[in-house]
Amino acid sequence: MNSQRSDKETRVREKIGARLGKPLFKKRLELTPGLVHEFDFVSEDGTVVGEVKTSETNKQRPDSQNLRTAQLGDFCRDCSLLLAARKASERIFVLTDKTVYERFLTTEYGKAAKILGIDIQHVPV
Repeated sequence: MNSQRSDKETRVREKIGARLGKPLFKKRLELTPGLVHEFDFVSEDGTVVGEVKTSETNKQRPDSQNLRTAQLGDFCRDCSLLLAARKASERIFVLTDKTVYERFLTTEYGKAAKILGIDIQHVPV
């Protein structure tokens, strides 16, 4: 993982932890026998899980209003993994880029994630 992304994830983890009033840690959780995933942040008791995406808008097509297909795939995968964390009562999906955040919320995937109880947040870092 590149260090700039890691630094952003750390700052997001600290900001969310401060808002919630509890420390958060990067942690691997067993979601089902044989399926382990490392979440970008997890509370000590496992009731809060989260993923952070530092993706930016499409630099090759700055005029495009759409997210890249690979971005959407990553976002959907992470939201699915958040839902698989059964012990969690709070699932948070963080996007650090405001434009990407706004665009994701308008997609069917972003709308479905919200309906399923994922808290989608923009956290600038």
